[in-house]
Amino acid sequence: MTCKACRVIPVEERQRCKNNIKCAFHEDGSFDNDNWCCQTMHKLKDFARDYGTYYHEVEGRSSISTLKIPENDIFNGYITISTCTEGGDTDNAVMINPSEHKPLTLDIAEMTADYYENLSSPVKRG
Repeated sequence: MTCKACRVIPVEERQRCKNNIKCAFHEDGSFDNDNWCCQTMHKLKDFARDYGTYYHEVEGRSSISTLKIPENDIFNGYITISTCTEGGDTDNAVMINPSEHKPLTLDIAEMTADYYENLSSPVKRG
């Protein structure tokens, strides 16, 4: 299975990724850490900068992103994404709340990306 965003990737993004795109989701919709330039994961990391929490360690080139999952009937909590390089891979992605954590699934990833795409302005944090 490939996420919707990887199926319709723009030409300029394909060129940036040198056409080596490998979606971050297996056929069953589970997360695959052997990925490269997955467009849904890129979107979630970008949205975390505006709507969630993003930390980038300059020396180690690693980052962690956290983004609230919108209300739904499947899983409520946060997506946490870790990346160890500035490249296009995502090393780990989990769904977490106070009582459990699970690997990120394609349905939650796409639902969350769609939700934040439809927002007009970042949430004010104080």
